Amino acid sequence: PESALGPLVAAYDLKADDHELTVALVDAYTATGAHGEAGQLLEAAIAAQGKRRTPELAVLQHRMARLAGAAGAKDTELEWYKVALDSDKNSGDIAADLADLSMEMGDTDTALKALRAITLMKQTGRMSRAVAFLRQAQIAHQKADTRRAVLWARKAKEEDPNLSEADDFLREIGEQ
Repeated sequence: PESALGPLVAAYDLKADDHELTVALVDAYTATGAHGEAGQLLEAAIAAQGKRRTPELAVLQHRMARLAGAAGAKDTELEWYKVALDSDKNSGDIAADLADLSMEMGDTDTALKALRAITLMKQTGRMSRAVAFLRQAQIAHQKADTRRAVLWARKAKEEDPNLSEADDFLREIGEQ
């Protein structure tokens, strides 16, 4: 990332309105610990988007969440993931990141919302529908809702018959 900064800054100076270039520069700034520069760039790019909710805006908000995470601000990271998913409800990567962080923070309601979004997507990104169903089953089990836990785990198996984690989970809760 450090070696990419010079060329990215030079390219950005020539074409500041290029979305992909802005995202690449933000990623480089974030990776090198230049959080202030990344934040300023993101704030300007988000402001330039206006009030419309678009996939491009969601990408910028997703990067803002990652920046907050890199700075150790988990609550801010969570809020940015929520905003990003509201801007693009079809982004599997944003939904997966929101689900993972929500589960890590113990916010099962937000996690379930993100996981449900994944199960409704045509293209899911880094988390498959089967894994999203399994995670819902795990949350239901934590809440002592065995009936839902079994339902979601079996749905995970329908989605992906080779998902060994679902078999392990069903065995763990005594349903296989």
